[in-house]
Amino acid sequence: MRVSNVMSRDLLALPSDAPVSVGLHKAEARDLHHVLVADAGQLKGVMCVCELRERPRDEALGACVTRPPDVIEPQCTLDQAADRFVQSGVSCFPVCEGPELVGVLTRSDLLRNRVPETKLPASFVCSFCGSTRHVRPLHGDEALAACLDCADRSVGSNDRLYDEGGPG
Repeated sequence: MRVSNVMSRDLLALPSDAPVSVGLHKAEARDLHHVLVADAGQLKGVMCVCELRERPRDEALGACVTRPPDVIEPQCTLDQAADRFVQSGVSCFPVCEGPELVGVLTRSDLLRNRVPETKLPASFVCSFCGSTRHVRPLHGDEALAACLDCADRSVGSNDRLYDEGGPG
Protein backbone atom coordinates (compact mmCIF):
# COMPACT_ATOMS: atom_id res chain seq x y z
CA MET A 1 0.00 0.00 0.00
CA ARG A 2 1.19 3.52 -0.76
CA VAL A 3 1.20 6.77 1.23
CA SER A 4 -1.27 8.26 -1.28
CA ASN A 5 -3.83 5.62 -0.24
CA VAL A 6 -3.87 6.52 3.45
CA MET A 7 -2.76 10.17 3.78
CA SER A 8 -5.14 12.86 4.95
CA ARG A 9 -6.14 15.44 2.39
CA ASP A 10 -7.79 17.70 5.00
CA LEU A 11 -4.96 20.21 5.41
CA LEU A 12 -4.68 23.31 7.54
CA ALA A 13 -2.05 25.70 6.13
CA LEU A 14 -1.56 29.13 7.68
CA PRO A 15 0.91 31.93 6.88
CA SER A 16 4.01 32.26 9.04
CA ASP A 17 2.79 35.60 10.45
CA ALA A 18 -0.43 34.08 11.85
CA PRO A 19 -0.41 33.92 15.67
CA VAL A 20 -0.30 30.64 17.58
CA SER A 21 -3.80 31.39 18.94
CA VAL A 22 -5.23 31.30 15.40
CA GLY A 23 -3.44 28.03 14.63
CA LEU A 24 -4.79 26.41 17.78
CA HIS A 25 -8.31 27.72 17.24
CA LYS A 26 -8.50 26.55 13.62
CA ALA A 27 -6.94 23.16 14.38
CA GLU A 28 -9.33 22.52 17.25
CA ALA A 29 -12.35 23.68 15.21
CA ARG A 30 -11.49 21.13 12.52
CA ASP A 31 -10.29 18.41 14.93
CA LEU A 32 -6.84 18.43 13.33
CA HIS A 33 -3.60 17.78 15.14
CA HIS A 34 -1.11 19.42 12.78
CA VAL A 35 -0.85 22.92 11.36
CA LEU A 36 1.17 23.52 8.21
CA VAL A 37 3.02 26.82 7.97
CA ALA A 38 3.27 28.09 4.39
CA ASP A 39 3.97 31.40 2.67
CA ALA A 40 3.15 32.02 -1.00
CA GLY A 41 2.68 28.29 -1.56
CA GLN A 42 6.07 27.44 -0.02
CA LEU A 43 5.93 25.04 2.93
CA LYS A 44 7.95 26.44 5.86
CA GLY A 45 7.15 23.85 8.49
CA VAL A 46 4.61 21.78 10.35
CA MET A 47 3.55 22.13 13.96
CA CYS A 48 1.72 19.68 16.18
CA VAL A 49 -1.02 21.13 18.37
CA CYS A 50 0.96 19.80 21.37
CA GLU A 51 3.88 22.01 20.40
CA LEU A 52 1.65 25.01 19.81
CA ARG A 53 0.08 24.69 23.26
CA GLU A 54 3.53 25.22 24.76
CA ARG A 55 4.07 28.54 22.94
CA PRO A 56 2.89 32.07 23.78
CA ARG A 57 -0.50 32.73 22.14
CA ASP A 58 0.66 35.91 20.39
CA GLU A 59 3.84 34.38 18.91
CA ALA A 60 3.91 34.05 15.11
CA LEU A 61 3.71 30.50 13.75
CA GLY A 62 6.82 31.14 11.68
CA ALA A 63 8.81 31.73 14.86
CA CYS A 64 7.78 28.28 16.12
CA VAL A 65 9.18 26.45 13.10
CA THR A 66 12.67 25.33 13.99
CA ARG A 67 13.79 23.66 10.76
CA PRO A 68 12.63 23.02 7.22
CA PRO A 69 10.00 20.28 7.14
CA ASP A 70 10.83 16.73 6.19
CA VAL A 71 8.44 15.67 3.46
CA ILE A 72 7.48 12.32 2.00
CA GLU A 73 6.34 11.39 -1.49
CA PRO A 74 2.88 9.92 -2.18
CA GLN A 75 4.35 6.92 -4.03
CA CYS A 76 6.32 5.69 -0.97
CA THR A 77 5.15 2.42 0.54
CA LEU A 78 3.84 2.34 4.10
CA ASP A 79 6.90 0.29 5.13
CA GLN A 80 9.18 2.98 3.70
CA ALA A 81 7.12 5.61 5.51
CA ALA A 82 7.42 3.71 8.81
CA ASP A 83 11.20 3.63 8.36
CA ARG A 84 11.20 7.39 7.75
CA PHE A 85 9.15 8.00 10.91
CA VAL A 86 11.62 5.95 12.96
CA GLN A 87 14.63 7.76 11.46
CA SER A 88 13.21 11.26 11.83
CA GLY A 89 11.31 11.08 15.12
CA VAL A 90 8.57 13.37 13.77
CA SER A 91 4.85 12.81 14.29
CA CYS A 92 3.75 13.62 10.75
CA PHE A 93 5.06 14.22 7.27
CA PRO A 94 3.68 16.69 4.77
CA VAL A 95 3.16 14.74 1.54
CA CYS A 96 4.47 16.55 -1.52
CA GLU A 97 4.34 15.68 -5.18
CA GLY A 98 7.10 17.83 -6.58
CA PRO A 99 6.59 21.29 -5.10
CA GLU A 100 2.85 20.71 -4.52
CA LEU A 101 1.55 19.85 -1.05
CA VAL A 102 -1.01 17.07 -1.52
CA GLY A 103 -1.58 15.66 1.97
CA VAL A 104 -0.31 14.80 5.43
CA LEU A 105 0.73 11.39 6.74
CA THR A 106 0.66 10.78 10.49
CA ARG A 107 1.86 7.96 12.72
CA SER A 108 -1.80 7.19 13.42
CA ASP A 109 -2.42 6.72 9.68
CA LEU A 110 0.22 3.98 9.70
CA LEU A 111 -1.24 2.26 12.77
CA ARG A 112 -4.78 2.41 11.34
CA ASN A 113 -3.51 0.76 8.18
CA ARG A 114 -1.96 -2.19 9.96
CA VAL A 115 1.69 -1.27 9.87
CA PRO A 116 2.99 -3.61 12.60
CA GLU A 117 3.76 -1.82 15.85
CA THR A 118 7.10 -3.65 15.84
CA LYS A 119 8.07 -1.41 12.90
CA LEU A 120 7.32 1.74 14.89
CA PRO A 121 9.06 3.14 17.98
CA ALA A 122 7.37 2.48 21.33
CA SER A 123 6.82 6.21 21.78
CA PHE A 124 4.11 6.08 19.11
CA VAL A 125 1.82 4.36 21.61
CA CYS A 126 0.90 5.55 25.09
CA SER A 127 2.44 3.17 27.63
CA PHE A 128 -0.60 3.57 29.89
CA CYS A 129 -3.76 3.59 27.73
CA GLY A 130 -2.58 2.55 24.26
CA SER A 131 -3.58 5.82 22.57
CA THR A 132 -1.69 6.87 19.44
CA ARG A 133 -2.78 10.53 19.57
CA HIS A 134 -0.48 13.22 20.99
CA VAL A 135 2.04 10.76 22.39
CA ARG A 136 5.42 11.98 23.65
CA PRO A 137 8.20 10.59 25.82
CA LEU A 138 7.15 11.02 29.44
CA HIS A 139 9.41 13.36 31.39
CA GLY A 140 12.02 13.06 28.62
CA ASP A 141 12.29 9.27 29.04
CA GLU A 142 12.36 7.72 25.53
CA ALA A 143 11.42 4.30 26.97
CA LEU A 144 8.17 5.54 28.50
CA ALA A 145 5.58 7.34 26.40
CA ALA A 146 2.33 9.03 27.40
CA CYS A 147 -0.56 10.73 25.64
CA LEU A 148 -1.65 14.18 26.83
CA ASP A 149 -4.29 12.84 29.21
CA CYS A 150 -2.07 10.23 30.85
CA ALA A 151 0.86 12.66 31.11
CA ASP A 152 -1.38 15.18 32.87
CA ARG A 153 -2.54 12.49 35.30
CA SER A 154 1.09 11.56 36.08
CA VAL A 155 1.78 14.92 37.75
CA GLY A 156 -0.06 17.10 40.26
CA SER A 157 -3.12 19.02 39.07
CA ASN A 158 -1.24 22.32 39.40
CA ASP A 159 1.70 21.06 37.34
CA ARG A 160 0.18 19.75 34.09
CA LEU A 161 2.79 18.86 31.47
CA TYR A 162 0.95 19.81 28.32
CA ASP A 163 -1.57 22.32 29.60
CA GLU A 164 -2.59 25.36 27.54
CA GLY A 165 0.26 27.44 28.94
CA GLY A 166 2.98 24.79 28.76
CA PRO A 167 4.91 23.18 31.59
CA GLY A 168 3.75 24.16 35.12
